[in-house]
Amino acid sequence: MSKFEIILLIALFVLLLIIVWLCSKLYHKKKREKLLLDLDMGFEEIPDFYDVEGKIIYFNYERLDDKMKYIYNLIYEGVQQAETIIEIGSCDQNTADIVFRSILLDHPELFWLSGAYTFYTTDEGNKIKPVSIIKANSLERYKSKLEKRISAIIEGTAMAEDTYEKILMIHDYLVDHSEYDIKAKEKYSSNPMASTAYGCIVDNLAICAGYSKGFQLLLNRIGVSCGYVFGICNDGERHAWNYVRFGRDFYYVDVTFDDPLQKKSQYDNKSHRYFFVTTDDILKSREISKENGFVPKCKSIKYNYFVYMGRYFKRYSVEELRQLVEFNKDNQIEFRFATKDVYEEAVQGLFFNKECYDIIRGHKVTYVRDDDFLVIELCY
Repeated sequence: MSKFEIILLIALFVLLLIIVWLCSKLYHKKKREKLLLDLDMGFEEIPDFYDVEGKIIYFNYERLDDKMKYIYNLIYEGVQQAETIIEIGSCDQNTADIVFRSILLDHPELFWLSGAYTFYTTDEGNKIKPVSIIKANSLERYKSKLEKRISAIIEGTAMAEDTYEKILMIHDYLVDHSEYDIKAKEKYSSNPMASTAYGCIVDNLAICAGYSKGFQLLLNRIGVSCGYVFGICNDGERHAWNYVRFGRDFYYVDVTFDDPLQKKSQYDNKSHRYFFVTTDDILKSREISKENGFVPKCKSIKYNYFVYMGRYFKRYSVEELRQLVEFNKDNQIEFRFATKDVYEEAVQGLFFNKECYDIIRGHKVTYVRDDDFLVIELCY
């Protein structure tokens, strides 16, 4: 065999190896896409048998088949025990990806997980090594701090008349006590904790992921099922928020968007525009990512903040708004209108015809208007 023929054979062999490798990558990609497709419950309803008072539903866990649930429990228990290496038997990496992602979406209390892990194949079976942002010898101290803050916050809701008020108090607490970490948004490594429940609850410094995980964790602790969802805002920025199972319906909550990013004046107060809103409402400012786990369809407005608090108007009436202001204890009030026409009538009357001074007498009045949500906020 000539030297040329040997080189040609080697080249063909290398080419064959490359083709096999590419086919393998394509196969695993298709397999993962199929797994995700098979699991997709997007915008579906939760079955009635989940309606158990006080029972927390881990929505992404419930989407999995029995084999995946077994792996989910193995990994979750291993992480809880701070195991460095977790054995997952014959579970392949595609399945491990889906299960690990489901755990992250369901369990904000696992704040030390970075979201990444290393997958190992051994003679004894497959294993994973989760990546932690907290040193092992410091983890218990961090956990203890988080639990103390959670207990204090929940204790602060003890005077609430019902569960709805508790949820509202938790929402308002996070808005009042947390600051948005702009540096962490621009550079994750500047403060990895800003993306965690710990960052929001203990450090009081977070980005949207931290706000959402903090809210999710606190609601779970008071017996309310709450999930985590993410997407892309209209300005192209990645964003995260929550959904809440309340009564027999789902509602979206966006604590981050209800928190003014720069608290520089007495009027930069919390908003409730994104408290218990519908899918149609949430889609006004963002798209929901297809990479999410369970994503509910939120249709009801029964417990929307404005509806439930009597601040939702089907007509514009100066007298009705004046009565609302009289019973308001704050220097800020928000109300929402049912239709665009009524909203525009209110804007014309309040600000162009100066009827806001018939509602709020003896005070300087500033206002914020939201043309998408048909909300007006008066500060005085």
